[in-house]
Amino acid sequence: IIDVIRESLTCAFSLQCESQLRMNDLELHERLAHQLSAALNELWSVISAPVAKRMAIIAADRERLKKPLSRPSSAISAATKKSLLRKQKSMLSAVTSQLPQESRLRTKSLCLLVKPTLTRSRSFVKTDSSSARSSSSSRKPWK
Repeated sequence: IIDVIRESLTCAFSLQCESQLRMNDLELHERLAHQLSAALNELWSVISAPVAKRMAIIAADRERLKKPLSRPSSAISAATKKSLLRKQKSMLSAVTSQLPQESRLRTKSLCLLVKPTLTRSRSFVKTDSSSARSSSSSRKPWK
């Protein structure tokens, strides 16, 4: 309703500012005045409606505003998307067929190439067995 009021007013003001008015411009101005009057009456009916009805109108308006956001806004049809996807696949297959065979082989991941250097033990810290036996040379955590 507010957008209709705003657009009607801006169009009516722009028509009023013109220097030469024709008959068509006057008829358009009259239709804009009727449209503006109807929109103002509708706005007044919303304002003077009971609270429950106003809340229902607000909820419906919020849902209306959410709908365009939820669906994808694409200017390309589904058939065009499918044909573009087919073209991309054919171009990709043409490019991969031109690559040398070695580069198309799957390489091993780094996890398989790097050998583990740590050995698993019961303690988290690997200690030397000769220094662990000597009580005087090992440092106690409470000292």
